[in-house]
Amino acid sequence: MIRQFNISILLVALLAGCSTATRVAGPDHPSAARVPAYDPSTRVAVRPKYDQAVTALLKLSRRQEAAGELTAAAGTLERALRIEPRNARLWNRLAAFRYRQSRYAMARELAARSNSLAGRDQELKRVNWRLIAGALRAQGDEAGAREAERRVQMSY
Repeated sequence: MIRQFNISILLVALLAGCSTATRVAGPDHPSAARVPAYDPSTRVAVRPKYDQAVTALLKLSRRQEAAGELTAAAGTLERALRIEPRNARLWNRLAAFRYRQSRYAMARELAARSNSLAGRDQELKRVNWRLIAGALRAQGDEAGAREAERRVQMSY
């Protein structure tokens, strides 16, 4: 009997813990706290911060590029992307390497990936659209290239 009573108290306590009062913010609840939307007053140029390993790989990639070793430089960028796969600037750099290697379809795909990760970075998006336009033109798709160039103008 006591054991059954303890189990009943335990169940009631557990159920009481599951039910909590929810306060809904809105016009129907005037006492609810209101939080204003974020509105930046000034634009700040943000310089990307990279992981130390990514920074070292970028430096190595630049040295390889300067030495004309585009394949090695692209491979180094791919290693950096394994560390920071959501880094839009790294995708853009790799797209530019593939473009220089005349791998236009891949360059377009990589630039599109960069655009999808670029967020509000309109300048990076413009660079990517120019690269896409150049790749399309190199592949003989003049209409696609004009559309990509139109997208460059839309991002101003």
